[in-house]
Parts: sequence; C-alpha cells; structure tokens
Amino acid sequence: MDIFRTCIEWQEQGKDFVLVTVTETEGSGPGRRGFKLLVSEEGELTGTVGGGALEYNTVEKAKEILAERKVSEYHTFDLAEIGMSCGGRTGLFFEYRPSKKQFVLFGGGHIGRAITPVLESLGYQVTIFDSRESVKEFANPDTGRQVIINPYGDISPDKDRVLSAGRCLIFTHGHDGDFDVLRQLLRLPGDFTYIGMIGSKRKVKTLFDRLKKEDIEVPQYVYAPVGLNICGNTPAEIAVAIAAEIIAVHNSVEIPGMRLG
Repeated sequence: MDIFRTCIEWQEQGKDFVLVTVTETEGSGPGRRGFKLLVSEEGELTGTVGGGALEYNTVEKAKEILAERKVSEYHTFDLAEIGMSCGGRTGLFFEYRPSKKQFVLFGGGHIGRAITPVLESLGYQVTIFDSRESVKEFANPDTGRQVIINPYGDISPDKDRVLSAGRCLIFTHGHDGDFDVLRQLLRLPGDFTYIGMIGSKRKVKTLFDRLKKEDIEVPQYVYAPVGLNICGNTPAEIAVAIAAEIIAVHNSVEIPGMRLG
C-alpha cells in the first residue's frame, strides 16, 4: 500500500515516474513475483525488485523509459548476463506514469481563457489567479481547474501552490499587475521551470529595468515576451505560440523564441 500511496503523492507533486512490477521469475533470483519499484524523473526510488545488479539494471531501464516517455514495456533480465551468480531470469513490466503537471496563470482574461484548455489538453492542471470576482465562473471541477480571487499585489497566501507548480504565465490586465506578480515570483525561495510573461519587447525591457533597480536578477527560466514569433495576434493564435514554447522547453529543445536576453 505504501507504493500506491507514493504513486498518488508523486502525481500530486507533478512528477513523472515509472512503476516496475516483477511479473515472472525463473531460478533463484532475488526478486519475487509482485515486487514493485517506483523510479521518479528525479531519480527517487521506492520499493524494490530484489536488489543487487537486478535493481541497478532495472533503474537504468526505467530512466530510459522516462527519457523516451514510452507508455509501457516488458523486459526480461538474464541474471547471469548482468553478473548475478544466482542465475535465472526475471521478467519485469515497466509502466510509465505521466503526472498531471501544474500551471498557475496570473490573469483570466481573453488569453488566459484561450490557453487554459490547450494546457489541459497537454496534461497540465491549471490554476487561475485573478483579482476580479467575475473570473470565478471559469473554474471547472471536471478538469481540476481552480480559480483564486486575490489582489495581484499579494500572492503570498498561495506561494506554496505556485512553488509546487514551478510553471507560471503572467498576463494580468495591466503592466503594474504584471510587474507586481513577476517581482513576487522572483523573490520566492526556489527556482521555477518556466515563467512566461506577455508584452511587447519595449514593455518587457521597462519591467526588467525596474527589477534591476531593486537588485532583482532575471533568471533564464523567465520567457518574456512569451511565445514563438508566429505573427499571430488573436488570443487563440497567441495561445498556440505560447503552448509551442512550453512544449519546447519541456522537451529541452532550443527554439527561436521572442524573449529578451
């Protein structure tokens, strides 16, 4: 039961992982049918398939599956071939479990509403942070979409959610709101995977200059102006440009985005 409890915890934390189950044994190997091992994308391990060289090779195989995002794979290890004197064979089922990664959107206007369903189709669970009561109706319990109504000047009540997500988009309904949010995010104790902020290059440079005057450095995970330059101006086109950049960053692909720096 501890294994399955950890599965739930890792999914809630936005971690991808592989669940490995011993399905077949032959000879006197260390594993027994039903043994389970979890391997997270950060290299965390829970459970066991028997230890020793079998476990080492199993973890290495799980890392390959995580990197390639294979849905599932069955693999048999010949224990003698991997240096185990006990001999025999062990069959293992590797199951890739992609988590529901989190995204926090600061702004539930036209662009926020356009990109939210796109992010959800990519497997993200979206939380929208907005200062306007009218945005409440955009919540959707079917997808887990939540809406938080709070002034942009104070995101501290939800800093744990923001840090846990590690991914944010900023498109409030004003430059001051964008600046307030970005400044608070960069002052939080922790790194992010991705922060995207909309705006012209002139606007973004102005906001960056204001941050420098407050001795706040702009790290590489800030993408502003956000998105790829596909010359689209409608909310739907902008959403596609942003989503394409998010996918590229997630896959560690170098792309010619619009951000400064």
